[in-house]
Amino acid sequence: MGSEWAWLLMSVLSTVITLWDFAVALFPAVGWMVVVWLMWRCSRAEEPMASFRRWLSTMVIVAGVSTAEGMWVRRDWAQAEEHEMRRSARDAMKQIELAVDSYYWARGEWPAGGNREVMATLLKGREDGGGGYLNRGNVRLGADGSALDPWRRPYLMEVRGEKMRVWSAGKDGVSGTGDDVF
Repeated sequence: MGSEWAWLLMSVLSTVITLWDFAVALFPAVGWMVVVWLMWRCSRAEEPMASFRRWLSTMVIVAGVSTAEGMWVRRDWAQAEEHEMRRSARDAMKQIELAVDSYYWARGEWPAGGNREVMATLLKGREDGGGGYLNRGNVRLGADGSALDPWRRPYLMEVRGEKMRVWSAGKDGVSGTGDDVF
């Protein structure tokens, strides 16, 4: 019975959060609709200019708040999307690194080549008849077989000492900048 209540509570919370996100995203549009409605109302008044002057400060405040809210929501969504892409890159890199380590411990050597060749080696079946070292569903592959990061660029790989390093050049696609994902 406890798990049923927990499931119900999580469902309710998920619905509330989804509705809140929708309402927050809709707020700027509603604000601008209020401004348009006020302008229409002013134009229908007996003295349109007097009515417009009376409602002008309200229209400016509603328009300003709506615009600021819209910019804030877009910024938050962009930050959340960037965070999710970086997390996704880290998860895929972890899977690749685990597969590379398994290959190394089974064979005593690192897979040779660049991204495409390493992926081909990790995805093909083992000599003992087992599956590949890496599950195809754990990483996005390009048309040429290279593992792609969330920005659809190949992951970078190199052997350094006793470890193969895998990283993403990040959003800008340039390795060695501040947005690289390790």
